[in-house]
Amino acid sequence: MKVAVVVVVVMVVVVVVVEGARQDRKKGRSNKADKKEVSVPKEFSEWDKFNKLFLHHISKKPSKLKEEDIKPHLYTLLKTLEFLTVVDKYLDENLASVRSEEEARRVFTLLDLFSAQEPHRLRYLKQMRDALTALFMTDPEAAKHTIPSHFILDAFDRHIQARQRRTQAVLRRVMVGNPDNLNTLVHYRPGRYLALDSVLRLHNIPSPFLEVNETQWYHIKQASSPHLTLSIDLLTWRMILVNHTFSPTVFRFERETKSSLQERYEYVLRSAVLSPSAFLSFPCHQHRLCFSYKDPVTVEVVTLQRGEVAFIGKQTDGVFFLRDATGSKNSAFPSVSVPSVTPWYPGKDAHWILTPLKS
Repeated sequence: MKVAVVVVVVMVVVVVVVEGARQDRKKGRSNKADKKEVSVPKEFSEWDKFNKLFLHHISKKPSKLKEEDIKPHLYTLLKTLEFLTVVDKYLDENLASVRSEEEARRVFTLLDLFSAQEPHRLRYLKQMRDALTALFMTDPEAAKHTIPSHFILDAFDRHIQARQRRTQAVLRRVMVGNPDNLNTLVHYRPGRYLALDSVLRLHNIPSPFLEVNETQWYHIKQASSPHLTLSIDLLTWRMILVNHTFSPTVFRFERETKSSLQERYEYVLRSAVLSPSAFLSFPCHQHRLCFSYKDPVTVEVVTLQRGEVAFIGKQTDGVFFLRDATGSKNSAFPSVSVPSVTPWYPGKDAHWILTPLKS
């Protein structure tokens, strides 16, 4: 009887051990499967490869380099380990095709990684210049007689200045509003990209979001047609565009709360001819923008070229633009362009111009 009990206990233990091993194998397969599912975007893995090489390269103090090592070391730093060209190429291929927050964040994350690397690069390049200066002072023969040392240093300075100009151009390309990057700006959030925000301030690149005076009244006109201005159908409160010979509706931006992490304000659009309790709302009448007494649409105003602006709707996470609306034959208002919302940039017709009302 005791032998039988022992056999049963042993069998139970074996079953438990085997089952445990089976579960462990399942977990192992699950972990492997999870690892396969987690894929690093190509542009980030490429940055990681560059950055490892870059950090290894600048771990050597320039003052410790031998005379024959300075030139190839500098060439590698300026040419081989030049990540700005990778960023530029990535923007060429992706900036205008951004259609979602995830795609926009990839652009900003890549710029943030590059911006985090930049101070180290510039600081090390300054150390390289100091090392060259010290070398020429202690050993004038280090520079060939046909190429005086100050020519080499001048060329070095020109290269650094050119690099700074290229960096500014890349950042302005993304952060200064234009038809190719407006949908990217929709998803920009100051405070989320610390290194990028820092380098923008360093290069004095202004915020892409227009600072609007909430006490000023404005006419809002379509940029592609100076003869149209925004007005309101007082029967339906639908926003429409009418010829400037009609009396235009005057609007004002009322400032909303500002987050401590944000460097821009959000606004609610109000009308001069409607009650102070009325504000821009969405949707209304087949997804046309209307004024209402509830559910306000908070807007942000993005600067574009030549003083033109575009509205970004917070709730809809899209860009307000103008589209053709077909009016019925019996309608008092014929077919006109009315505001709608799209998650991408539709072209020049999306531009609105704010014209301050003269006091």
